[in-house]
Amino acid sequence: MIDNLKRWAYRMTMLVLVSVLLIGLAYPFPADVALLFAVDLAAYVEAVVAVYVTAQVIRLKPMLTMAKQWFLTAYARIRGRTASRTQISRRSAAPKSANDDEDGALLLVA
Repeated sequence: MIDNLKRWAYRMTMLVLVSVLLIGLAYPFPADVALLFAVDLAAYVEAVVAVYVTAQVIRLKPMLTMAKQWFLTAYARIRGRTASRTQISRRSAAPKSANDDEDGALLLVA
């Protein structure tokens, strides 16, 4: 945890330092170049934030799925039902045959 915090702080410090140094380099150039630099820097920061947010959303999705399964299991336990009991009751009911050939007309012909 502390290593991640140190790594994050180092990266942010380097980002600020490089930004200040590059802005200092932009002073001798015309205003158009400085404006292009500012737009480029803003696009870079926006891309970094977009990648970070996307990574967090992707990391969150399996956790939400697992939490949903846990709540459904807990709800089933509270209600006194288990998955095996409901599956057995579904299997015990035999499905009706959809075959119409077994009805009386063809049995009489044979």
